[in-house]
Amino acid sequence: MRECKNYRWIWGAAGLGLAGCAFSVAPTATEDKEISLELAIFPARLSVEDTLATAEVWATVRQGDKPIKDSTAVAFATTVGTITATSLTHDGLAVALLTGPGD
Repeated sequence: MRECKNYRWIWGAAGLGLAGCAFSVAPTATEDKEISLELAIFPARLSVEDTLATAEVWATVRQGDKPIKDSTAVAFATTVGTITATSLTHDGLAVALLTGPGD
């Protein structure tokens, strides 16, 4: 009976761990199906005091060695300031506007 209780605890802990994931990508057997994401921001820093400070966030998404198909939706989120919620890819690139939090 004790053995069964231990398994319930393990499954509960695994469930809590999975609940904290923001996203997941299923593993694939071939490299041409792997999806990669590269992020860049221009300029690299924003002033937290300037409410008009903005930066472009570039998300380059590739499937294998090729850009992901056009019009693929990419979701953005931030914990400081505001950012474009969703952007569609063109040639593998999705761009979002990040605005500083100001006061």
